[in-house]
Amino acid sequence: MQERSKPKERTIVSEAASHIAEILSRVPFVELGEVQTEPADARCDLLFSVLKGKKRSRLVVEVRSHAQMRDARLALDQLQRFCSQQPDSYPVFCSQYLSPSIRDFCQESGLGFFDFAGNCRLIFDDVFIERGAPAARPLEKKRLRSLFAPMAARVLRRLFNEPQRVSKVMALADEAGVSPATVSLLKDKLIGEEYAREQGEGFVLHRPARLLQAWSSQYQYKQHERLEFYARESQEELEKRFSDYCKQHDIAYGFTLFSGARLVAPFTRGVTQSHTYVTARETASQIAEALQMKAVDSGGNFCLLVPDDEDILFGKQEVDGVFVVSDIQLYLDLASHPARGEENAEYLLEQRLQPKW
Repeated sequence: MQERSKPKERTIVSEAASHIAEILSRVPFVELGEVQTEPADARCDLLFSVLKGKKRSRLVVEVRSHAQMRDARLALDQLQRFCSQQPDSYPVFCSQYLSPSIRDFCQESGLGFFDFAGNCRLIFDDVFIERGAPAARPLEKKRLRSLFAPMAARVLRRLFNEPQRVSKVMALADEAGVSPATVSLLKDKLIGEEYAREQGEGFVLHRPARLLQAWSSQYQYKQHERLEFYARESQEELEKRFSDYCKQHDIAYGFTLFSGARLVAPFTRGVTQSHTYVTARETASQIAEALQMKAVDSGGNFCLLVPDDEDILFGKQEVDGVFVVSDIQLYLDLASHPARGEENAEYLLEQRLQPKW
């Protein structure tokens, strides 16, 4: 147990006790016994006594305010050592929120868990309690809210662009156009979740495939503004006219989804709709008018995506005179597309991304 002198930390432990009491109270055949908060003779935060008939079990709970993967590993080692010396003891990890990767780790390690968001898995004696909460998580004040928030995503794109590079906070902040504080918080979070590791005076990506998978689980290409149009030409002719016009007028763009995949990692055939990013709605209107494309609500064959941050075009690549988004952005978009996009994303991962890692 880490020493907790701050009132906030003591409040979190107390709240954790209330949460687990509420969870166990729903099991009709168990009776709650003594609860010890920060017991002096145990290296844990809570000792929870549970009676089932004449049998007594003890739940040994370690609490963290903002848990990261390294906290879960430390808690596992600490709790297992204690429980190995105490019969009928069951180790449990708790925090305000536990990420899916931490929950998976706990399950694989035989560690019970619960969080304040409603995620829970407790298995001891004949008791089995498991439930999940909605994907939304409580906001963390004065902390980086998400690894994949827009400003954090700027940094991640540069890390993925040179996955072997040792990055430093100040230089990375300057490259990404974000504050050093944002990079510093992101660095701590990446290292804590074991997506990166410290190296010399900087840090480097450690498990890029896991990080990209976690990012894709939080991302949807439909979060961007989507403008749909129809034109009579074939997809190839329309895409060529579009790219020629953008080149002539110095317009930044990048094909994505199956249009982009067809150029860098062809997998899916018979695609009848093109997708490309442009950086502003006004630009999209200008292009549509110039190419005589008709705006439609549905059934179009050409979609212009206006991103919430033009940095989405960072790392775009030129293939046969046409610009395609970076492989990382292409993977994210494909993975979030319901019609065979995930298959194409996995093919892209195997053929182009993993060989670089």
